[in-house]
Amino acid sequence: MDESVFTQELSSALFLFASIAGPPLAAALVVGLVVGLLQAVTQLQDQTMPLTFKVVAVCATLLLMASTLFPPLLTFTERLLDDFPAMTRF
Repeated sequence: MDESVFTQELSSALFLFASIAGPPLAAALVVGLVVGLLQAVTQLQDQTMPLTFKVVAVCATLLLMASTLFPPLLTFTERLLDDFPAMTRF
């Protein structure tokens, strides 16, 4: 396998990972900030509340955006598995 092909595949895999992980991470960030702000205002010191809301937000984001996020992952996986014999030859 040529070094440029490996670099290109790695780059596209990293971009795909970032594009899939971005929306759930952004949802967790926003929910964490809002819950932290509400805890600071109300002086509520429950440690499980932010985690619970973040998990619910991430799961909801993945469920709502599944039709948008996962087809590129399937396409990338199919292409990678189709090209695997050619990539492993020396």
